[in-house]
Parts: sequence; C-alpha cells; structure tokens
Amino acid sequence: LMARGAEGRLFLVNIDRSKLSSAAFPFSLGDELIAIDGLPVNQVVDQIQATFTANVTETDRAQAELRLFSRRAARGMAVPKGPITLTVLRKGTTKPESVQLLWDYVPEMIPPRGDLMRGPRFGALPLFKGSKFNPEMSIMSEDESPAVPTAAENPFNLGTRQSFMPALGRKIWESPADNSFHAYLFQDENKKIVGYVRIPSYSPAAGTAKAAADFAAIIPHLEANAESLVIDQVNNPGGSVFYLYALVSMLNDESVLDRRR
Repeated sequence: LMARGAEGRLFLVNIDRSKLSSAAFPFSLGDELIAIDGLPVNQVVDQIQATFTANVTETDRAQAELRLFSRRAARGMAVPKGPITLTVLRKGTTKPESVQLLWDYVPEMIPPRGDLMRGPRFGALPLFKGSKFNPEMSIMSEDESPAVPTAAENPFNLGTRQSFMPALGRKIWESPADNSFHAYLFQDENKKIVGYVRIPSYSPAAGTAKAAADFAAIIPHLEANAESLVIDQVNNPGGSVFYLYALVSMLNDESVLDRRR
C-alpha cells in the first residue's frame, strides 16, 4: 500500500491486490487517506519526518510518505506489528470509512545484541579481537534482503523502470522489455515525432556496464527519428556521478566537464 501527498492531502496511489483483496480493503486508487489509528495522516507523516536528519524539506516529506507503510529497522525506524486502522474517504463521497488491517511484519533475522557501546572502549581493544558485531548484520538493500518479499510492480516506487508518468502520446515505437530503459517515440498534437526515455536510477541494478550499453542501443534510434527528447527522472534516487556522465556523453556532442573543479 502506498499513499502520496498533493496540496496537503494524501491519496492512495498503489494497492497490492495480491495481498489486499477488494473484500479486505474496499478502496480504490485516488481515494483519500484521512487517518491512521485515529491520528490525522499528516500528523503521522510529520512523526516519521521528525526522525530524519533534516535535509531538503520537500525531499524529506516525500521520503516520509514513502515510509508510511514501509517501515524497516535497517533504516533505524520503529517497526510496528499487529492491527492498524485506516480511515479513507472514497472519491465522490463525504463520509470517511474505517477498516482494520494487519501489518505485514517480518521478524528480525538476527536477535538484538543489546547495547554495543557498553563495556571496554573500542579503541582499547585489539583489532578484530572478539567481534562485538555479527558480520551478518550488514545492511542489505531492499532488493537484496531475503527478509523483504518482492512487491508487485509499483510505478511510484524509487528507481522503477517505468514511472507513473502516463503515455505522452500515441506510441509508434517502444524499447524492448529486456532493455534497462523504458523509451518510446510518440507523435504529439502537432504531428511531430518526440522521443521519451526514462532514467530510473544512477545506480542500476543490472550494473553500470550493461545499463550504459542498453542506453547506447536506444539513443541512436531516438536521435535518428525524434525532433526532441523528454527525459523522465521522477523518483530517481541518484547514484554514481560517473555513470551519469556516461549517459550524458551520449546525449551531447561536446565533452562533459566536471563543473565542480
């Protein structure tokens, strides 16, 4: 389940029906989320945002919304379990309705080790003598962690191949599904051919070499047929600046310089 904000209100943008049937959760995309366990939903988002180290306010807010129904101890968050009551206002109605669900809770794979900072000072210990840390406690990404079940494809997630952007026109060509990039050619209202390419992340899951090769495979086709190009980077979480330079170099006739020098 995911809700995203717009003009101070939160709306349902994704419902995983493989886990939430229409009978258990009789609401639809676009319905407004009003409250969680009796608290106004914006207050709940405020509580999550308050746990972050302050950065760009708008980005922090968006991150807090993403964490609303995705709490992970690896992020330093308190992970709830048990029942949760959601209050939702259906589109076209004026009376909110409440439904009780259960958190999809995955127990910690490694038991808590207590206060690791208590006892002898780390600097006084011989290097690597008697590990105070379990080597299996390294944080894995959501894609790597076996504790996190694979969710149905959600175009509002970070780094997805296809974003929530609707088709910008009638498609006349589209990149193959096995290419790392969703790209297509479409005809606009002026009968001009326009290209579209989605750059989902600058730390590609397939590896930078394959992703750069995939980008190189589609750019010549877009360049040969399109009069202009739309680049979709919504919900791109960032990554390697050198990989970014590799992609930019294929969109530029001039050398790419690092302007920070």
